[in-house]
Amino acid sequence: MAAPYSPAELDQLFYQSADAFFLKHHAVALTYDDVTLATMFSEVLPRDTQLQTTLAEGLDLQIPVLSADMDTVTESRMAIAMALNGGLGLIHYNLTEKEQLSEVSRVKNHVHGLIQEPIKVHPEQEIGEIVDLVERKRFAFSTFPVVDGAGKLLGLLPGHVVKPRYARRKVGEALTPRSQVFTLDVRELGADPIARADRFFTDHPGIHKLLVVDDQDQLRGLFTLSDIERITMERAAQLKPARDHQFRLLCGAALSTYRKADGSPDRERMLTMSGPSSIAVWTRWRSRRRTATAGGSVKPCAPFARPFRDFRSLPET
Repeated sequence: MAAPYSPAELDQLFYQSADAFFLKHHAVALTYDDVTLATMFSEVLPRDTQLQTTLAEGLDLQIPVLSADMDTVTESRMAIAMALNGGLGLIHYNLTEKEQLSEVSRVKNHVHGLIQEPIKVHPEQEIGEIVDLVERKRFAFSTFPVVDGAGKLLGLLPGHVVKPRYARRKVGEALTPRSQVFTLDVRELGADPIARADRFFTDHPGIHKLLVVDDQDQLRGLFTLSDIERITMERAAQLKPARDHQFRLLCGAALSTYRKADGSPDRERMLTMSGPSSIAVWTRWRSRRRTATAGGSVKPCAPFARPFRDFRSLPET
C-alpha cells in the first residue's frame, strides 16, 4: 500500500488525486495519452503482490483483467492468451451459435491436461475421412484413439499414417493394436492425475500418448506428453494461468438477452452455451430492465457457467 504523501505546492498543480482530477475535468474528453499516473513511494515489492481475484462464485482469476466481448477484440486466440496469463477472455456473440461454441471449445481444450472426451475414430472408417476431418476442423494433431461401437478401445491411429497417400485404406488396417498401446486404469489416477501422468512419461521415454480406460476397457481419457510438460512448467511459474476444476483454461462467452415472441427467455438458445466458464449478459444501455434481470434466466440454463453483469447492465438506482 502506498505511503501517505503530501505533495509540494508546485506538485499540487500537476499531480492530483483521481477524485480531484476527474471532478475538475468532468467536462473535458480525455484520451489515454492525456493522463499520466504518478508513481509514489511504496515498500511493497513486486514479488510480494497478490493479484488473484474472484469474479464470481467459483470463478477465480490470477489477475483482475478481462478482454472485451467485441468482435474486434476477443475470439479464441485472444481468450487463450488471456487465460494463459491469468485473466479471462469473453468470446463475442456476433457469431452463429456453432461458431461461438467452436471458439469456446478451442480455448477450453488448449493444453487440456486429461482430455476426458478425446476425438475418436472407428476401424471401418477410411483414412481419407480422417484427413478431411483434420483439415476441416484445423486440428493441430493427427493421432486418434480407435474404438468400436460400444466405446471399447481397439488401438491407436498414429499420425504418420494419416496422410492422403493412405486415403483408401481402412483405419482398422493401419492402427497400432490395443496390445501395443500404453494405457492406465482410471482408478490409478488418484488425487493428482497430472502428477501420475508425469511419472508415467518419465518412466517410459519416447511415449507421447497415454490412454485412460476403465475396468471394461472403455476409453475414459487421454494424456499427451506435451500437455503434461507445459502444465508442469506452469506450476513453477510465478504467474499462473486461469483454469477450472478440470484444469481447462477459463473462457467466457457473451450473450444478448434472447427472448421468444411472448417475451419469455429462450432457454433452448441459452442451453447451447453450457460450455463456457462464465456468461456475460451484454447490452448497450445499462438501464434496460430486461438485461439487468437476465442473470436469473441464464443460471438454470447453463448451471456450470457463472453469469455476471458489468456496469453496462446494472439497473439504475
